[in-house]
Amino acid sequence: MTLIRNEDDIAHALAGSAYHNRAMEAASRIYTETLWLSAGFVRNHIWDILFKDGKTTPLNDIDVIFFNPEQTDPAHEMNIKRQLEDIAPAYPWSVKNQARMHVKNGDPAYHSVDNAMCYWLETVTPIAIRQDRRNRHYLLAPLGIDDLLRGACNPTPHAKSREERLQAYRARMKQKQWWTVWNGVTVNGL
Repeated sequence: MTLIRNEDDIAHALAGSAYHNRAMEAASRIYTETLWLSAGFVRNHIWDILFKDGKTTPLNDIDVIFFNPEQTDPAHEMNIKRQLEDIAPAYPWSVKNQARMHVKNGDPAYHSVDNAMCYWLETVTPIAIRQDRRNRHYLLAPLGIDDLLRGACNPTPHAKSREERLQAYRARMKQKQWWTVWNGVTVNGL
């Protein structure tokens, strides 16, 4: 079993996967934004290693996030998605500018990618990685990686701040049923 103990180990595990490395390389070729690959792109691969003997769980999409308050028109996101599809057409790209997502989510305006991630619902999801043009990898985990490595999904402080957010977390977890996909993963707060 592969030992994953820290952020460097997570980055190394993602870079060591041909599928993940190709996706990160594609995102690094977009020059108009700094793109982060997040959510299930990171979480699922790490859990596949830790709780599924490395067997790959297919991704429904690859969440690509960035922060640009000057380009909040969804057409900008679609342009980036088209560029990614031109580079790597087999990947299920989903591109979101976090500078506009606060409106959809009913939150105060976000200040950065990592600030926006603090408003996500579960602790194991706000983790992102990017690769620069020199193939260096950077991990962003504003709520930490401990729950991810333990396989212990919990509501974020934001999710716990209001009952309707906690209900949204519970509904999302019941729909995802991660404990049925990864043996050893627990979902708390249901």
